[in-house]
Order: sequence, then C-alpha cells, then structure tokens
Amino acid sequence: MLVLVQPHAVMWFSCASVQHPDIDVRITNSDISILQLTLGLAVMFSGMMGSAGTPDSTSSTAAIASTTAPIVSSSSSAQAVSRDNEGSANNSANINNKNLGLEAKVKAFTSDKPLMAEIAYCESRNRQYEKDGSILRGIVNNKDVGLFQINEYYHLERAKKLGYDIYSPEGNMAYARVIFDEQGAAPWSSSAPCWSKTAAYQAYKQAKSVVALK
Repeated sequence: MLVLVQPHAVMWFSCASVQHPDIDVRITNSDISILQLTLGLAVMFSGMMGSAGTPDSTSSTAAIASTTAPIVSSSSSAQAVSRDNEGSANNSANINNKNLGLEAKVKAFTSDKPLMAEIAYCESRNRQYEKDGSILRGIVNNKDVGLFQINEYYHLERAKKLGYDIYSPEGNMAYARVIFDEQGAAPWSSSAPCWSKTAAYQAYKQAKSVVALK
C-alpha cells in the first residue's frame, strides 16, 4: 500500500514489495531506505533554499526608508521654497497695493474739476509709487514726482511752506489743485495730447470761454 502525505513529506512504504497483475515489481528494504534518504535530503535542501530566498523584513523596511527619505526631504525643501516665493509675492503685492484706490481718491478730490482727474491719469496713470514702493518719478525728468508729476525743482519748497507733502498722494493732489486754480491746465501741457481729447477738457475750454466773455 502506497501512502502520500503533505508536500515536502517523505513517501513511506508499508511493505517490502509491490505487486501488479501485469508487472512484477519488487522493491527491497534496502531500496526503500535509499529512497527515504534521498527524499529527506531533497526536502532539507528545499527548506534551506526557501529560507535563503525569503527577504528579511527588517532589511526591506530599512531599504524602503532609505529610498523614500530623500523624497521627503526634497518635498520639504520644495514647500520651504514655495513658502519663500509666496512670501515674496505677498510682499510685492503689498507694495503694489499702495497705488490701489488712488484713482477713486483722485476722482473724488477733483469731482468739481474733472479735467484734473484726466491730467492725473495722463501724467502717472493714477500712480504715486513705483512697483518697488518708491516714489514714482518722471522718465524724461526724474524731478517730476507722484500722481500729478509735481516738479521738485520748481515746487518743492513752496509746497512745504504751504504744508503739502508732494511725496504723499494727498499732498500731491492738494498742491496740484493749488497750481490748477492759479494757472489752469497749462503747467501740464506736455501731456496735453492725452487729456486734450477728453470730454472734460472740452467742458473746461467752454467754461473758460464763458469766463473770458464776462
């Protein structure tokens, strides 16, 4: 009788001989001993190979950790750079925000003299400051400053005596109004090709003509 047990187990024979109706096969006790020894060695060798071929879980975890560590570090660095860039962008935005709302302020301040608002737009695009937060200065003459491009050489001392700070939006607008009331739009003739095309200028000319007729 032949008995087979679980995989990698040894085959055991309960008797010394096996007979078949057509084939006379005889297995001696010595043959069985050799067969058992051979199968036993095969099972032992298979076990050794399985042990050697199985990855060590501790080593595998360490290997995974070593490969992922640089990625975490790079990610952290990228986030730090991102935060730095975000901070720079916020600082830049804060500087540029110094000009926000100036157009509305100019229009409110010159509501009774709309041509002044057009002059401010043509002279500075309603800006008092550069992108870096410094005072806006003229391209042709860097002594022209701010919203209305008030010239420091001709007007700084007088503006100070009158109590106007031409380096601030409020002071620049206030002193520009003083000049406009005294001389009209003439001091800003260099930007006339821009503001002379506006409806505000047409109304200004008409008003001056009426005054002249009186």
